Amino acid sequence: MPASPSRQSATSRAPQPRSSRSRRPRSHRRLLAASSTLVPRRSSAASRQRQRGVALEMGILISVNLVVIAAASTAIVKLVPYNLAQRAKLGVLHAEVDDLAQRVDGLRQDFSRYFAPQRALATQRELGNLALPGQRPVRFIDPLPAPVTIPAPEAAVTAPPPAEAIAPASR
Repeated sequence: MPASPSRQSATSRAPQPRSSRSRRPRSHRRLLAASSTLVPRRSSAASRQRQRGVALEMGILISVNLVVIAAASTAIVKLVPYNLAQRAKLGVLHAEVDDLAQRVDGLRQDFSRYFAPQRALATQRELGNLALPGQRPVRFIDPLPAPVTIPAPEAAVTAPPPAEAIAPASR
């Protein structure tokens, strides 16, 4: 039995020109043609209502995002001075750490110098004024400063007598 035109395969059919009035995809048109029922179009009022709902939702989302942005920017503005102050304190602490590191290096060198077994005798002589037998210690003494002369007062200033001497004591 020959194949009816409605049962022919999709490849054997010639492509049909698309109508300019049709906005639905081809698969949707096939479903409509197969079910042979018409789908009512939405009214323009329902479409406008749906668009208003979407616009309202987008407006609410944008306003919430603006509130979040304002809160975040306020927090950042308040945190920037605190961050700068903390960085300044950190710079001061780094400078102190560098100074203390130099001091520690000097103390380590002094420690190795004072407690080195090879230099024990020389260190004792330096610090304790120790002299080996047969040697005389030499001590340097600062010269006395020049005597300070105090100038004599030009006129003797007499102090007023105490208040007790002026007023007779009453009993």
